[in-house]
Amino acid sequence: MYKINEADKANIREWMAKYCRGYRAARVRKDIIPFVLTGRPFVSKDAKDRYFRQIASELIHEGHVASAGDGYWYIPEHTMDRREVEAVIACHQERKSKALSLIADCDKIIAEFLARKCGQAEFDLTTGKK
Repeated sequence: MYKINEADKANIREWMAKYCRGYRAARVRKDIIPFVLTGRPFVSKDAKDRYFRQIASELIHEGHVASAGDGYWYIPEHTMDRREVEAVIACHQERKSKALSLIADCDKIIAEFLARKCGQAEFDLTTGKK
């Protein structure tokens, strides 16, 4: 993972606010990357794509951008468009379900290794003893 340059992040956010404003103006990565990460050296095309996805993920987490099958779009500050509101909700519900799934998987692995550590004996999570 790359350390995100705040200037790149601001540049992408401003570009998307101008050209991808709203759900109906959503664009896919291949239509965004050539315009936002210009003049910056990357080892490969894949590295540029990964860096963009990392920045886009932060912008989504901050609530500035949303994504769906149609691509990425900037979320307008004030919108009453029902389709756009539904798309933003769906985007964040999908992120939430992925996060919950990850947490559940971590819990399973932790329980499995605690059981191994204790030699298959019952482990009390409150005391940390068998």
